[in-house]
Amino acid sequence: MKKIIILLTFIFAFGIVQSQIGRYPYSKGIVSAGGSAVDSASWEVEYKAVYYEITEAVRPGIDTADVFNTWVKAIKTADAWSDLDGWFWFAARESTATLINWIDPTGDNGTYVGSPTFTQWEGFTAASGKYFNTTLDPSVGGYNFIQDDASIGAYLRTASISGEDHPIGSEDGNIYIRPDGGSGTIVARVNSSSAAYWTTQGSQGFIIGCRADNANVAMFFNGSDLGDQSANSAALSEGRIYFGNDLAYGSTNQIAAGFFGANLTNAKITVINNATEVVMDYLGKGVQ
Repeated sequence: MKKIIILLTFIFAFGIVQSQIGRYPYSKGIVSAGGSAVDSASWEVEYKAVYYEITEAVRPGIDTADVFNTWVKAIKTADAWSDLDGWFWFAARESTATLINWIDPTGDNGTYVGSPTFTQWEGFTAASGKYFNTTLDPSVGGYNFIQDDASIGAYLRTASISGEDHPIGSEDGNIYIRPDGGSGTIVARVNSSSAAYWTTQGSQGFIIGCRADNANVAMFFNGSDLGDQSANSAALSEGRIYFGNDLAYGSTNQIAAGFFGANLTNAKITVINNATEVVMDYLGKGVQ
C-alpha cells in the first residue's frame, strides 16, 4: 500500500508540472525574478513583449507584472496605445529595465546621460547634465507625433523646486513642459517657438500637454483639464525627445514615467492618468 501511495503522489505531482509548463508560451518565463510561477498566457501580447525584453534577473515578480499588464490592457481598451510613439516606465525594479520603449520594446532603447540617480520603483532624479535621452526624433518621420497633432507627458514624483525645471523637452527647445515651481504657473511649448501659460498649484503627479491644431495647446494636470491656451505651431520640433532636460534647461524632478505621441482626447487622458496612478499606488509611490 505504501508503494502505491508513493506512486500516485509522483503521478499527481508530475501531472501538475506538465500542466503548468503547458500554460506558459515562453519557457524562460516559468519562474519570475521573484521566484513565483509566471502565468503569462492571459497577458496582453504588448506586455509579454516588454516583459521578455527585460533581463530575466531584474524582471518584476508575478504580482507586480500582473499590475503592469492590467495597465497595458487599460491603455489599449481606451484605444490610446496606438496613439503613442514612446512610453518609458522609470519606476522599475532596476535601471536597465527603464531603457525599454514599451510601445516598441525591440526597437531603439533610450539611454541615460550623466548618470542620474535611480531609485527602485520610484524612477530617476534628473539634475544638471543628468537626464534621459529617448534617442527618438519625431522629425525624421514615421511617428504619430506631428506638428499639429501631438502630446507629451511625464509623471513627477517630486515637486519642482525652481521655475526652470523642464522634466520633458527636446533638443531644439520647441517642446517642453515647465511645471509650477512656486509661481502658480505651468509653461509649455508643443512644436512652437512661443510658450503657453496655465494657472495651477503644485507639480507632483501627471502633467500632460497636447496639440490638436495649429493655434492652441491644451494642458492636463492629474487628469484635470486646465483648458486651451493660444500658441501657434511653428514647425515640427527637430531633435530627440528628452526626459529631465531640453535645449537650455535641466530638471530636478524625480520622474516615474514619460511618453509622447499623437494628440489625445480628454477621455484617453483620463484613462492614462488613472491607470498610471493605480500602478504607482500599488508600488506605494503614488503622489496624486
